[in-house]
Amino acid sequence: MGNDGQVWGHGDPGMELSENSVLKMLTNGIKREADKVAKVGKMLKSSIERKREANKLVKIDPVSDRLPEWNMNFEQIVAKNGYEFHSHSVHTADGYILNLFRITTPGYDRGDKPVVFLQHGITDSADCWIMHTEKKAPAFRLLREGYDVWLGNQRGTKHSLTPGHETLDPKRDRAYWQFSFTEMGDFDAPAQVDYVRAATGQSKIAYVGHSQGTTQMFYALSEREDFWAERLHLFVALAPVTALGYTGSQLFRYVARHTKALVKVLDFLRIYSLLDSAVTSATMKVVCRYFPDFCEFATSFLITKDPSLDDKKSFEVYMAHFPSGASVQSLLHYAQLVNSGRFELFDWGSGSANRNKYNQETPPVVNLSKISGGVPVGMFVGTADDLGDVTDGEWSRDQIEKGGDAIRLYREVPAGHATFMIGKDMGYLDEMVDLLRQYPSSHRTTGSDDPVGPEVNSSF
Repeated sequence: MGNDGQVWGHGDPGMELSENSVLKMLTNGIKREADKVAKVGKMLKSSIERKREANKLVKIDPVSDRLPEWNMNFEQIVAKNGYEFHSHSVHTADGYILNLFRITTPGYDRGDKPVVFLQHGITDSADCWIMHTEKKAPAFRLLREGYDVWLGNQRGTKHSLTPGHETLDPKRDRAYWQFSFTEMGDFDAPAQVDYVRAATGQSKIAYVGHSQGTTQMFYALSEREDFWAERLHLFVALAPVTALGYTGSQLFRYVARHTKALVKVLDFLRIYSLLDSAVTSATMKVVCRYFPDFCEFATSFLITKDPSLDDKKSFEVYMAHFPSGASVQSLLHYAQLVNSGRFELFDWGSGSANRNKYNQETPPVVNLSKISGGVPVGMFVGTADDLGDVTDGEWSRDQIEKGGDAIRLYREVPAGHATFMIGKDMGYLDEMVDLLRQYPSSHRTTGSDDPVGPEVNSSF
């Protein structure tokens, strides 16, 4: 990282280097570190290869009988399944501009439907909630159950990059990419939830997160539970992620093991975001040349310990829409959690930098026991989840239970990380819907007269 603790972006003004000059400089020291990383990475590949042999899904056959959604965007998939799509522009307190989606049934009647907000995980987007068939996709299931469904798109992901920020350009400004799940919990979640509350007139809504969508809310609740108790009547955590001491994610473990080498290379190349479009972008081609194992693990990120749990056709659709981008800082933050074994704020790299941020030399721990029960919590942990390991999930539950009675439901279900979106058996949704019904939306407030809020013209 630079002296200011920021990850640089290759689009910064005054940094015009040819590929040849970049590669020449890489070979002077940095490439040697990358070679060391590659050697270690080869030892980690065996389990990925075994999964691929079992799944046969990572490399999609271009002539296979794939579902039409494979080549459709979000709006087209929604329309194909008989629903209506709406897009909204949401401004955060720190200047980011997010595109928030809403799916409604035809001829929405402006009634008091209960509201549910869905928040995706890392390198993902709102797409994940509609990657399965109409009968099984979580978003469509909730629509059929009578819910008013809203879907968030985090800062830095494909649906929220245009325009992305009030003053910063994601393509040029390194400052845009200085965020991880803490900024999402501090700014993105409040802005999106308050927008939904205003548009629907509901004083409290349900929040359902997946993966990083749970990380940011666990953090947010530990910091401002009273604030969220006025806005949420339920938080459902699917594939919850907090501490990562037992994670089996080879992508995160790879980054954790080789953080210094990766940071040196990415810092030198001024690369500030990764995984924005499979591994085919110009940026990723350079990264993959020197860190092939990183890209190997990235393409296998969604494969579970037991591939038979996931629907193959829906997995193909999912992979056609994944990944959707992440800041380098987000990946480094999760790698930090692997190394430390703690659920903690981002480490800015030095005691002085941390003191400037936190008034202490080490990053503060996120204290889950401060979640006392102001917002009821339901947790669904996958027994075959490489990333959100069961042991880590149990630890999170136990920490929260120290603070009170927030945990109203804890279930370990046969699922991998992506199974919650594209599993063969989506039975967990039955129990989730039952839980939602136990904590219905609160009375209407004085909200917008427009049931779908201000429209934003957008195409993806």
